[in-house]
Amino acid sequence: MRALIYDREHSLAWYLSLLIAVLAIPLLALTIIPTANFIRAEHLRLEAVASESREDVLSRVDSELSAKLSLLRALATSRALYSGEIDQFEAQARELAADGGFFITLRDRAGRMLVNTLNPRGRPLPDLPAPVGTEAIDAQPHISDFAREPLTRQFVSVVVLPVMRGGELAYTLKAGLTSASFADLLRRAGPSSPYYAVLADRTGTIIASGEQNERFVGKELPGFREITLSEGTWSGLSPLGIPVYRVHRRSLLSGWIVAVAVPQAFVTAIPYQSIALALGLGTAVAGVALGCGIFLSTRMAHAFQALNTYAREIGEGTVVAAPHSSLREANEIGFALEQAGRKLNNNTLALKHDKDLLESRVAERTEELKAAKTSAESARERAETANEAKTQFLASMSHELRTPLNAICGYSQLLQLSGDALTQERQNSYTQNIIDASETLKSVVDEVLDLARVEAGRIDLKTEPVDCLEALTEVCRTLEPMAKAKRVAFAVDTSINLPSVLADRKRLIQILLNLGSNAIKYNVENGWARFTACPARGRMVRFSVRDNGRGIPPGRQSEVFTPFNRLGAEMSSVDGTGVGLTISRKLAHAMHGEMGFDSVPGAGTLFWVDIPIADEAAVVHRLPTTPSSEAIVNCRSTVLYIEDKVTNLELVRSILESRTGLRLVVAQTVRDGVELARTVRPALVITDIHLSDGKGFDVLKRLRDDPETAHIPVIALTADAMSANMENMERVGFDHIVTKPFKVPELLEAVHQSLLAA
Repeated sequence: MRALIYDREHSLAWYLSLLIAVLAIPLLALTIIPTANFIRAEHLRLEAVASESREDVLSRVDSELSAKLSLLRALATSRALYSGEIDQFEAQARELAADGGFFITLRDRAGRMLVNTLNPRGRPLPDLPAPVGTEAIDAQPHISDFAREPLTRQFVSVVVLPVMRGGELAYTLKAGLTSASFADLLRRAGPSSPYYAVLADRTGTIIASGEQNERFVGKELPGFREITLSEGTWSGLSPLGIPVYRVHRRSLLSGWIVAVAVPQAFVTAIPYQSIALALGLGTAVAGVALGCGIFLSTRMAHAFQALNTYAREIGEGTVVAAPHSSLREANEIGFALEQAGRKLNNNTLALKHDKDLLESRVAERTEELKAAKTSAESARERAETANEAKTQFLASMSHELRTPLNAICGYSQLLQLSGDALTQERQNSYTQNIIDASETLKSVVDEVLDLARVEAGRIDLKTEPVDCLEALTEVCRTLEPMAKAKRVAFAVDTSINLPSVLADRKRLIQILLNLGSNAIKYNVENGWARFTACPARGRMVRFSVRDNGRGIPPGRQSEVFTPFNRLGAEMSSVDGTGVGLTISRKLAHAMHGEMGFDSVPGAGTLFWVDIPIADEAAVVHRLPTTPSSEAIVNCRSTVLYIEDKVTNLELVRSILESRTGLRLVVAQTVRDGVELARTVRPALVITDIHLSDGKGFDVLKRLRDDPETAHIPVIALTADAMSANMENMERVGFDHIVTKPFKVPELLEAVHQSLLAA
């Protein structure tokens, strides 16, 4: 679209027409949207009217059936029926039937007809069987489906009331309603035209209709076999072949279906009219806008054509008065062209004089340049030699620096060119892209500077004993969000008790983060990466990172530790500079360690780094010298601490005995700790999770299983802060959980709360 508008020549009329067409589109949208809303609202209104009418009809039908059932109940209490005076009972039944517009029948327990108000009085009753579905099934009344009355052969629906005597069926009393009576009820209670109501029994047979009753009665309700719920809607052909839209509902009293239908032509008439009106208005708006555009473009085109002719005359050296038009802007342009033409003539004379002077000076300067050329060529050769050392570095860094820099420049220009035309959401998106690219650029520069410090030997290392489990836990916390985002299953194996290593903590974590992030970034989708640590030969601890990615081709494995070499990943969407592994290996060497890898194409890669084990006797823990708070318990209280590392035992001893007045007893195995707890009966037990002969979970279980030690509170002190392990510790019932490295106030608060709760 941009090329269509800017890269081709168009007339002013074309641009104005395009502008007006663009402006007409929102006007059309403003016309169409309210029309669409009106159509939707009208459809909902029609459905609401049909639903309301359906409920009214259903209520009237249920009321009518309930009324007939009530009349039968009252008639069943007749003294004449109770005493067996059938003639007197028949007179009462005929009186009720005549007033109610229905007929009443009475059969004895053997099914013989005793009373039928449809039979003329005094005429013998024919011995006709009751229609199927109208017999008394049990002691409860019920309403039958549409059936043929045996005497008149009319289709009727019957309200059946069993009359019981002494717990046995004595009579069957029935009230019959004809289709005409229901049709009259639907016409009186049903909706007005074009809506009409339909009543069908449980089998789907139409009992009555509020419109053309005779043509509907006895036919199956269209769509009946598709009805699975108690209420719903349906669209299709009526029994007369007319497309209709229908809402229906099944009666809870009789099980019959009440439906209200309306012809589809009525439903779609108003939307079609609305659409036609909207299209007419839209066409009118577009026509008026196009006419205005043509008129304006014609006036402006005439003015610009006159200015074009005048500009050509000025170019040929003829300066006359500018043409006049009805457009003020065009007249201002013409006046400016006239002034420019006069200045152009004056400048032409001055340029001719300057040209002659310049030619003489150019000849002199040419001789000087010939002498300087020889000197410049020599300097250029020296500069090329000096730049060869930088060429490889610049070639390696060009892509990594230009990619984020291109994003920063590009989005900055978009913000500048667009001005206020951009939406706030788009501005925020462009700004966030600039920030992200800036962070990437900063990361690249930091890694290059870091490599430069390592290469120059100007990096300072502060070696100290570092707990392996704590370092792995911190690395895992940092890498978990990245692994989730890349859909890589990331795990850390902390099942082995490891000694501390002698390293710079910050740089060791930097190495592990580099190896772990590479295993995640360059992995396959839904892959896995796993950290492990174990003792190695030569008093070393080996940290390993294994993944199931694509692996490194054998022909390129020698380039893994080459700076700025990403082994073909530089053109992928994965960020990186190719110096991380180089820096990590040099840092490992600086800490008297080693780094290597093993890779199989298609099966994954294993990177490892060996770090020396720290001398436990050289580990010195310094406690804060700030004043302690008031002792939480008296000095006779005893705390048992189970830990297999001497340095950690001494640290906790110093904290508790100097700051709380507690007496600390220690054990280094699960077995010794449990035995000591049973002997000393301490007020509190603190246990590490990873011990030489088991886990802290074993300590908790044995103490809880023994009634003599079950009441002792137990605090878990662990460096394994993985979410799964923390949930497991909470589930088994530790009183408190303190993670390493802990803060002294945090440990004291846990001890304080545990002792108070005990």
